[in-house]
Amino acid sequence: MFEVALVSTADAVSDPRVLRKGTIGSEETLERTLNDIYDAVSGWPFLALRLIQQGQGPIETDRAPALLRANKPAAGILSGMLRSELRRATNLMKRWFLFETWNIGICDVPIEAFLDPAVDPDPVWLKPPRKYSYYADPFPVPDRDGELLCEFLDATTDYKGRIVRIGWDGSGNDPKVSDAIDRAYHLSYPYQFTDGGQTFCLPEAYQSGRLDLLTADAEGGALHEVATLLEVPAVDPVILRHADRWWLFCTLIEHQNSDLHIWYATSLTGPWTPHANNPVKTDVASARPGGTPFVSGGRLYRPAQDCSMTYGGALSLMEIIQLDEKHFSERLVRRIVPPKGPYRDGTHTLSACGARTLIDAKRYHFAGTLFLRKVVARVRGIR
Repeated sequence: MFEVALVSTADAVSDPRVLRKGTIGSEETLERTLNDIYDAVSGWPFLALRLIQQGQGPIETDRAPALLRANKPAAGILSGMLRSELRRATNLMKRWFLFETWNIGICDVPIEAFLDPAVDPDPVWLKPPRKYSYYADPFPVPDRDGELLCEFLDATTDYKGRIVRIGWDGSGNDPKVSDAIDRAYHLSYPYQFTDGGQTFCLPEAYQSGRLDLLTADAEGGALHEVATLLEVPAVDPVILRHADRWWLFCTLIEHQNSDLHIWYATSLTGPWTPHANNPVKTDVASARPGGTPFVSGGRLYRPAQDCSMTYGGALSLMEIIQLDEKHFSERLVRRIVPPKGPYRDGTHTLSACGARTLIDAKRYHFAGTLFLRKVVARVRGIR
């Protein structure tokens, strides 16, 4: 993970000004990491000028000297290269030899309990599906106790996710599974909410290049499209109601783990207006949405994914301090690590479910059969 800052050079040492900052994850090679950083920060000067025009001055004045007085750049570059090569080797090993298995856990505490650092529930895990497949991104079906929607992926057929409906009794045993949404492109993260007594679903479908709003039929079964909210490759979108506006949070497939974008509208179906300062933040540890926003004690919180060490490594519970058409700020309340149990290698979704909370988590295991499939596919591709 790299910390990047845009600093004013006008008398920067005696009167430093940090105009914009962020954290960006490292890629498989140093060259790709640098390209990612350059691409992410290329629009920062324009955004900084716009903030100044809005009367929002420098965000920090005390950390710029440390950034400016970095006296061992060569050592930093060497360290970055070593970390990148280690990451590349680790990722290659995982890609070829390991399978990332996700599962859904049911925590017997409400989501606001996670604000307390002492809360460390022991989830009841769903009975996992067949080998080389998994459940992830759980969201409860509103007003239908014991039902949730989630992503289901079967690596033995393809890596295209679809949305399934799961009925569970709290024990995790023998969940009832049925198809809910299936398209020609990958689907995941079926975020759900209600408005006016009607249930809506906003699944991630970035491969389609748009973000569609769905609703259920009168019986709460089949889901169908209501409107296209955005023509963008949105990743892990969430919608919330705040200050007489609808607010839509997501990242985009480019910089999907580090750049947070916000849109707002007075009507659920739009038109949707981009926030004046998009992307409102660049932080690989807290940008990408990771579950259900909620209010506790009059304060607004949102779970976010911490991808600083690996994708889906942990969750950051953020308190939103300011949210309007020209401002956005939030602070970290708690970092949530993978829960107790067999899935200790990562977690990336936390969803409110009444007096309970749904969580997902992952583990790695050796996948010999998948390794052989990949070798055969690669050989066929070469031929």
